[in-house]
Amino acid sequence: MEHKEFAEVSLSGDLPHQTTPDLAQNEPEASKNYDHSMWNWKDIRRVLLAATFTPTWLPAPWNTPLVGYLASLCLPALMALFTMFVLHIFPTFFLRGIFALSSVLLVALLWGTGPGLVATLCGTILLNFLLLSPSFTWNLSSVQPVLETATFLVFGIAICLIVSRIEYARSHAERAHRQIQQLVTQLEQEKAQAAAQANELEAIVTAIVDGIYVYDSAYHVRRTNPAAQLFNPYTQQGDYLDQPYPDRFSAFFLRDEQGQPLMRENLPVTRVLQGEVLVGSHTVDITMRTVDGEDHIFNVSGAPVRGQAGDVQGAVVVMRDVTELRRGAQRTRAALQALLQFAEALVQARITQKQILENDGEENNGENGIDMVAQRLAGLMSQVVGYPFVSLTVFKEATHELQSRAIVGMSTEHEQAWRERQPGFTVHELVAGTSIERRIIAGEAVILDLREPPFAGRPNVYGSKKLLLMPMMLEGRIVGVVTYDAGDPSHDYSEQEIALARALAQLAALTVERSRLFQERTEAQASILALRETNRLMDEFIGIAGHELRTPLTTIQGSVQLAKRQINRALKQQASLPGEVSAMLTTIQGHLERTERQIRMQNRLISDLLDVARIHANRLELHPQLCDLLPIVRESVEDQHYLAPARTIELTTPVTDEVLVMGDADRLRQVISNFLSNALKYSEADKPVEVCLELAGSVVKISVRDEGPGLSREQQQRIWERFYRVPEVEVKSGSGVGLGLGLHISRMIIERLGGQIGVQSSPGQGSTFWFTLPRAEPD
Repeated sequence: MEHKEFAEVSLSGDLPHQTTPDLAQNEPEASKNYDHSMWNWKDIRRVLLAATFTPTWLPAPWNTPLVGYLASLCLPALMALFTMFVLHIFPTFFLRGIFALSSVLLVALLWGTGPGLVATLCGTILLNFLLLSPSFTWNLSSVQPVLETATFLVFGIAICLIVSRIEYARSHAERAHRQIQQLVTQLEQEKAQAAAQANELEAIVTAIVDGIYVYDSAYHVRRTNPAAQLFNPYTQQGDYLDQPYPDRFSAFFLRDEQGQPLMRENLPVTRVLQGEVLVGSHTVDITMRTVDGEDHIFNVSGAPVRGQAGDVQGAVVVMRDVTELRRGAQRTRAALQALLQFAEALVQARITQKQILENDGEENNGENGIDMVAQRLAGLMSQVVGYPFVSLTVFKEATHELQSRAIVGMSTEHEQAWRERQPGFTVHELVAGTSIERRIIAGEAVILDLREPPFAGRPNVYGSKKLLLMPMMLEGRIVGVVTYDAGDPSHDYSEQEIALARALAQLAALTVERSRLFQERTEAQASILALRETNRLMDEFIGIAGHELRTPLTTIQGSVQLAKRQINRALKQQASLPGEVSAMLTTIQGHLERTERQIRMQNRLISDLLDVARIHANRLELHPQLCDLLPIVRESVEDQHYLAPARTIELTTPVTDEVLVMGDADRLRQVISNFLSNALKYSEADKPVEVCLELAGSVVKISVRDEGPGLSREQQQRIWERFYRVPEVEVKSGSGVGLGLGLHISRMIIERLGGQIGVQSSPGQGSTFWFTLPRAEPD
């Protein structure tokens, strides 16, 4: 039914707009503001439509309002004709309006109050016009027609009103029924939803790995999940639940984070039932001994369950097993602390040169500086990974030798055998020559199960079952192997553990390599210090020996010169001497001249030794002053002419004026003499030696060129070193005596005078030694 309040509309004239939405929407807005004091066709139509309902059980198009109003006109007319037919057959039939009232009842029941009232009006008219005497005449002059007409009209209106109330009650009943059906459907849906949520919540609680305990206000456990039953299976036993609180927890040895027993007031359940909320940072860690006899660490959180009045009616406590997490954190903290200590030891260089030298020079259980580092590193790695057994074996690439460096977790006797690499005490013996060895050399981690073939039947002095072999790689090459043993045969090395072991192996490789380099540097420094000390002692010895040699040599030179003077005086009296004596004196004079030349040569060598000692003791005295370089060069050439009159020495100089420099004249003569003596010594007797003095801008350049064997590039770099003599170079003329000091001394002199020195040479093409000095102005 679309219309629900037709009775009220038909009586009061109010129009409920919700019953005629189509008409109200199709009308113009101006038509809605009609004047209620005047009625027109639209008002009548709205009233009639509002007082009409549509029977749902009639097929279309019989269930429309138009059909109802047509029926209200046609059915009374048909009933009137039928009544006239009945009166014609039964003239005494006195219920002349019964059939018209039946049509009114039928129309009212089928189509509503509006069509019923129209049928009543039509029936009244037809009753008075057709059925009352005289027929076909409107007659209200007597009492009987008036009463019959009024009675028909009253009964028709009453029928319409009764039908209206019936329909009103029926529509309300149907609406109430629909509302009840909706409520029942909603309740069923909510019940199904609640059941689904309950099942979902049950599945969630069951799937949670944390233990959930639901307590009432009397400390009784009302509900637990499977995880909680694993922690405490006694919650399913009645005798356990019957025990008073907190005696139920006595078997679990509950302790706080400091390991102290938990009192009743500090138990998490007590605190939560007292209204405290344990979430976030307020959660507590407790240690509990589970049914398997092991101590586990649980993180406990919880919240009270409150009623509508805010009172605590229960508690929900959640326990999470954080044993591995806390112990892992403790291991991490311990490892980090050990790592920091090790890094601090390396940064502060606690393994110093002195310690390494002391350990290298003393018996210290076979340990040297690298072993000390490796042993400390092995202890650190054992703390980080938590394995009781860790060993470090170093691979020497040069000799392909394996050296046992450090080990943790082994008895002293076994450790000694392992360090000595006795048969049966090294893992390398098991994998040597196998694919496992090739995998390790390639840098691959290997898990070695000694309980499986081919290792099951071999002797195992350590009792290890499963080992992790991790290569120590450095720049793509293997430098050693780290061996880990977790101590538990059932332990499986996870990817995280292997990654951590690999990182530690890399750290071990870098640390051991650093220690090796540090030790080599320390040894090199010690060698340098020893060499420096040796040089110092040698310089002292040279100085002392030079002075000690020069003193008797000076005496010898004086005696030789005195003997030569006496022989010269005797030879002046040659006429008075016998011929034999004169010949003898001439022979002796030749011997003395050769002796004097040897003395001058020895003097020169001693002077070179003393100069070297003075240079390295920083005591070489120079007396720079303004001097003319041209006469110095000429005098040096003349001196060499005097010593080697048979050799050709050519002096070339484009200048005739003085060439002033700030220098020590004696030391400059010494440098030029060194250049000339070397050129004469290592060139053929018939080959000339060229000396050139030239001006090159603000400097003066002196060069000495010979046609000797020449020098290679390496020899040119080394000839300035102290005591260096070019090997396999034949002395062409003069004495081969020399200490390899002349060029070294010359370089020191020129550089200290602010000049530069060098050589230009090629093998087989002779050599040109040169030096330059800054020019000086006369003022």
